[in-house]
Amino acid sequence: MFNEFEFENKMQKILEREFHDTVTQIDNSLYIQYTAMKWKYIKTARRTVIFPFGEVTIERKCYKKGDEYIYPLDNYLNLEKYSRYSNGFLYMVAMLSTKMSYRDVVNTIRIMKGIFITKDTVLKSVKMATQLYKQKEDYDYYQEEILEKKKEIKDLYIEGDGVMLKTKTNDRLRTDITHYIVHEGKEIEYGNRYKLINKKEIIAIKNSEAKEKLIQYIDQHYKFTKESCLISNSDMGVGYSAHVFREIAKVFKIRHEHFWDKYHLYQEIELLLSRLEEDKLITLLKESIHLHKKKQSIVILETIESLVEDENYLNQIQLFKRKLIKNFPYTKEPHLRGLEESCLGIIESQHCKITNRMKNRKMYWSMNGAETMAKMIIDSNSDELWTLFMGDWRKEYKKTQEKYLAASCYLKDFKQNSTIQIAKYFPATQWLKT
Repeated sequence: MFNEFEFENKMQKILEREFHDTVTQIDNSLYIQYTAMKWKYIKTARRTVIFPFGEVTIERKCYKKGDEYIYPLDNYLNLEKYSRYSNGFLYMVAMLSTKMSYRDVVNTIRIMKGIFITKDTVLKSVKMATQLYKQKEDYDYYQEEILEKKKEIKDLYIEGDGVMLKTKTNDRLRTDITHYIVHEGKEIEYGNRYKLINKKEIIAIKNSEAKEKLIQYIDQHYKFTKESCLISNSDMGVGYSAHVFREIAKVFKIRHEHFWDKYHLYQEIELLLSRLEEDKLITLLKESIHLHKKKQSIVILETIESLVEDENYLNQIQLFKRKLIKNFPYTKEPHLRGLEESCLGIIESQHCKITNRMKNRKMYWSMNGAETMAKMIIDSNSDELWTLFMGDWRKEYKKTQEKYLAASCYLKDFKQNSTIQIAKYFPATQWLKT
């Protein structure tokens, strides 16, 4: 009887042998290249590495010039020192970790690839992503030129909200991660399905850091005119008020329109007034807000207050009443302002990919782990996670670091061998005393 799994194992062995033969040929060609550059061949050493297609033991040549030792084949294959895993394999593990638990990643790789790893390997890939995000941020910051030209745009949409996660910290068990989304509107993807145009998601543990990255992204990619408008939408919670978005609009000196997110507003009304048996009043309140009738909304809330006898509950209703009156201008519907309504209210649906993976599974996250995983989940839906692990930027960043290291070593040696006396610093108070 045909066994498809045995056949797959045979094909896997053929693939591994083919890879071994290929890298052997490459290593031999590198021998000619490096000996021509006055590198001295020292030895041939073995190394076992897990690639996406399996575990392979390769032999590669070691060379020496002065006090420096190199393995050219390792550089050709982008293998990190002392690592048992290739970058491609760690990318595959990281991608799977954005969809399932660490234990499920281990089982999936064992079933699909026949490769046995542990949860520590999955954790290693996530920690590597944390380090790569920091390096990528430094790399992007020090780029002298922005290759992409700024795009002139009329309307730019921003939505912001927090994602509450369980975290392992000494002072608190829950942390609110800031999540911003920037886009240029919507377009038809296929049929009746729409997609956001040039969507960019920004996420960070600190609200101030996320806001700074948001402003930096807008400044790098967009150019505004006198007719341009920044359109924002939020639940009006702490850190996401209209004032926060207005300050962003002031940075770019453009018109600003803010909306109190309809979904969160109506949800707050239903939760607050759920103790009442006056469903009709709740419906009337929603209708008055929808029609943007402030006086009618106040009358309905005052009617509700007259029906409440519990003092604590009455205080809650009065607190919401003051909040609604203060922020009532932001409840005005988009069509009443000449804007398209369907471009707003997308933040909650964009949260789902994060909450489905990171919440309601009895999981606790470290602060860095939570931020990294959230970024990976966002980037996994595009090519950005692939670029993070496999992009050419890593080679450029490594070259830059080697230049900085060489310069620092030179300055250190110069300081040690220099005969120039180092000036001493005397505080101004000492001069006054003398």
